[in-house]
Amino acid sequence: MTTAYIAYKANLQMGKTIRQQKDPNEPQAVLDLMDKATAKLQSINTSAWTDDNKANFPTSLTGLKAEIDNYLSAPPASTNLA
Repeated sequence: MTTAYIAYKANLQMGKTIRQQKDPNEPQAVLDLMDKATAKLQSINTSAWTDDNKANFPTSLTGLKAEIDNYLSAPPASTNLA
């Protein structure tokens, strides 16, 4: 009975897939990340936040905006195929 149970559990484990990590430099992974971040930002409800949290939030957003602006203003990376 124990052997049958072990075989049964092993068979169940074979059916499970291992979650693969996305390459953070893959364009689709970056786009997915930005879509998720946008959705999270749109769903924020600050009504239950403390005054300190509300005061720190714009600072964090400004830092995020600065990073985004850096990417938008940077010249496109050249691809050297030679």
